[in-house]
Amino acid sequence: MTLFRWRKDPVPAQRPDPEFSYLSADQGARLRALVREAFAERGLEVTMHAGHVEAADGGRYGLTNVAANCRASKERDWPKVIRSHVATILRAAERTIDPDQLDSDEVMAHVFVRVVGTSTIPDLTAFGYRRDLGGDLVELLALDFPESVAMLTDEVVSRFGVDDLRRAGVTNLVCEPFGNYEQVVRKDGTAFGVVLGESVYTASRLLTMDDVLRRTVRSVEAPYGVLVSVPFRHQLAFHVIRDATVVPAIESMAVFAASGYGDGIGPVSPFLYWSHGGRLTQLSHPGEDGGLRIEVDHEFAEVLADVGITDDEP
Repeated sequence: MTLFRWRKDPVPAQRPDPEFSYLSADQGARLRALVREAFAERGLEVTMHAGHVEAADGGRYGLTNVAANCRASKERDWPKVIRSHVATILRAAERTIDPDQLDSDEVMAHVFVRVVGTSTIPDLTAFGYRRDLGGDLVELLALDFPESVAMLTDEVVSRFGVDDLRRAGVTNLVCEPFGNYEQVVRKDGTAFGVVLGESVYTASRLLTMDDVLRRTVRSVEAPYGVLVSVPFRHQLAFHVIRDATVVPAIESMAVFAASGYGDGIGPVSPFLYWSHGGRLTQLSHPGEDGGLRIEVDHEFAEVLADVGITDDEP
């Protein structure tokens, strides 16, 4: 059943870039021109695509990180930022991570569990080991070194063992710098928590919610589960369900997730989820009118009833 609907915010006056919505279309065009120039300065001709470039030598390089770096910099500094980025990725390409050259201890020390949205990795054929978390979210394994990060494929995972890799990946995730915790408070007093960190694995803390709750609200008690969203890789939002404040929290967090996904660096998912019993249930969905709708299944309806909410309430 449907509880709520929202309309989209007014369309901004300046048209956004189709791939990186936090940049304008003009900024996106300038970004790609500067990237092409930076590669050319290093003797590589590249073919530009919306989200990546393909070099004549067969190399393929994403634009997400350099776009994020540019967004965080003044436009007059973009040429320097882009030249530095291109130099870094070309150095990293020369030292591509080869798990065959690493021993087990080194792999286990650098592996991380990572939550990603299927829209960001549309072809999951090479990741048969993945865990489907719910909705558009999956868990993958990443091998993380200072200048190079690689998602582990089935071939690599089979050599080291998915269970051992995952255990090490969770341990390394928990040991990452936690970031900052704050509360977003509505006028009616309803609040939800937000963890914002520099680590690209901040959103992946969705997989360790007990640890998140222990560090933030000082209690892991959540008998009705937790509302969660991971709009982009540096952010995790949550609300522990305890009472009727769940309804305004759903409203606020659904809009928060959709907005953060469009504006944040390293998008993960624009949707709101209910985390319960080790499972995720997607609550928010695209509406036919271009807004959002909330879908409540029988299980979540029982939770709402337990905290005093019925489907005939506004």
